[in-house]
Amino acid sequence: TGVKQSEILSWHSVGSFWVPLECQIYSSKLMGEPSFRKKKYKFNVVTQPKINLAVKLSSSPIGAGIMKECYPMYAKDDDSYKMVCKVSKRKIVDPKELIPDIEANLMTGHLIILFNTDLKRQYLAIRPLEILEITKGHAEAAKILNGSKCMLAETFLTGLYIKYTNNYGWVRDYPGGQWDKIAQALSHYTYEISNGTLM
Repeated sequence: TGVKQSEILSWHSVGSFWVPLECQIYSSKLMGEPSFRKKKYKFNVVTQPKINLAVKLSSSPIGAGIMKECYPMYAKDDDSYKMVCKVSKRKIVDPKELIPDIEANLMTGHLIILFNTDLKRQYLAIRPLEILEITKGHAEAAKILNGSKCMLAETFLTGLYIKYTNNYGWVRDYPGGQWDKIAQALSHYTYEISNGTLM
């Protein structure tokens, strides 16, 4: 398949341990239709507390990028409820600091719906992000999370992790597949529909 072993996402790193925490989970939603004003998309995002949850966080990341590291987490009373926490490499202590990430996630979801609708086919979907704020156990977690108290979380998906494009113009050549072309099409579509303000 041309997929590297490193692209098979492992749930738990060898030698890591689980840190018990309690978190406040915030949910967010897009209110109304986005509007295009002054050469920029405007949209209203509402974020509010949803539930308190006892969890266990891995002491080691399973992936890392330039700006964030990804840590496995699961609900303490339900180990089938698995999440991936995206932790900023800079210290985040206020949930409001993560609102721009939530806005980008919701805006992307809106554009994907338009993309699928125009093509009359359900090509793509997006996993919603949630904000997690540690309410208990922060002292121990802070040693792992660069002092951060707040992070982003999404549902953990099993299987292969395959990257098709990046922010620098690279496109994966995937013989026999169509997803590399769809990824490029979405980039062009979002650029055009937003009058060159988003991609």
